[in-house]
Amino acid sequence: MEQELDRISLEKEREQAELETQSATASKNLQAAQTSLTSLRAQVRAKQDEIKELGKQIVLGLKEGEGNDIEEALDIANKELGVRNEELGKSAGGHDVYKQLLRAGKTQKCCPLCTRQMNAAELSKFEKTVTEAMKKSTPEAIQNLQSELQDWEAELRRIQELAVLAATKSKLETTELPALEKEIAEKEAEIPSLTSEADEVGGVAYP
Repeated sequence: MEQELDRISLEKEREQAELETQSATASKNLQAAQTSLTSLRAQVRAKQDEIKELGKQIVLGLKEGEGNDIEEALDIANKELGVRNEELGKSAGGHDVYKQLLRAGKTQKCCPLCTRQMNAAELSKFEKTVTEAMKKSTPEAIQNLQSELQDWEAELRRIQELAVLAATKSKLETTELPALEKEIAEKEAEIPSLTSEADEVGGVAYP
């Protein structure tokens, strides 16, 4: 009889220990889910703040230059660079050539390139055209063009940096934030059953 009572007592102790272990595990699982949920929500807020900040930087960056959006600003910068490079290509070493053309045209009263005789009106137009070309090919003019070219190169780099920010913002909005929100929804769906389990097991383990 005494042995039977001891066996029953040990069995009860074992069952109680198992219940307490189950209760501890259930509570731990619930706590872990709640901690994870808190962390995920904090990450969402951080991502939202980052998106907002990136948006501000992009808007301010576009206001500093030309173009209503990054694509347009890149297009403008590339075109302006192309114009400056083309003008530099035409102007480099051309000053002396234009000078010789103007001298020959005035002296011979004909176009030095096609040897066609020019009347007074044509000669005046020729002189004006060549003089304007000479002005664009002076060392000072070339230096100004090179300065403008450097400015537009810097502007292009600045817009390209804005494009990187825009790509980061887009990734946050379309990939990272939705993924976090999906995790939150899944974790929130787990909480009720984990809470019920913890309450149920805990009620049995600690009546």
